[in-house]
Amino acid sequence: MNNFLLKVLNLHKNFIEGDRRLEVLKGISLNIKHHEMLALVGASGAGKSTFLYILGTLEQPSSGYVYYKDKNLFALKEDKLAAFRNQTLGFVFQAHHLLPEFTAL
Repeated sequence: MNNFLLKVLNLHKNFIEGDRRLEVLKGISLNIKHHEMLALVGASGAGKSTFLYILGTLEQPSSGYVYYKDKNLFALKEDKLAAFRNQTLGFVFQAHHLLPEFTAL
């Protein structure tokens, strides 16, 4: 994989709403090297959160591949995927109401 930390190949995500298919991600490919930083920007509804949920393995893609250090993440069994999330990733959720009992103080 050419020493990439994260490699995304032809990623697609579709949602079904009634008899309508909503195509949110349309063939995204991306390589991120070790120690590289990037920003994901776009209009509201463009699929940024969906893309990040897939990269964080919280959501399955409709098709395509996500590799972390040459490991195809969505080929892992659920317990291995959960262990990967637990030991490798960190999340900061944008929905502040997930823990309503906590305040900024």
